[in-house]
Amino acid sequence: MAGRAISFATPDQRGDVRSIERLIRKALPVSRPVLSEKPMPKHEDHQARPFQGRKPNPHERNRKPRFEHRNNSSRRPGIPKDQKGSFFKRA
Repeated sequence: MAGRAISFATPDQRGDVRSIERLIRKALPVSRPVLSEKPMPKHEDHQARPFQGRKPNPHERNRKPRFEHRNNSSRRPGIPKDQKGSFFKRA
């Protein structure tokens, strides 16, 4: 089976690349990135931009929610209604 793969490695991973070359019994071609002389463009400050959130979908306006949340905070799960309250039942 033949194919091509491209991988990125940092200089400190050179030993790992050599181990792969020994395993496959082939030398891997290594190229170095071309560094530009131009300065990088300034990144926009994310703090200066207000959070916009999700835009409402006009088709979802009158749609019912998929799940309705019930307020069962007075009952703990797994405990029948008549045993709610104290752990020990009084005689």
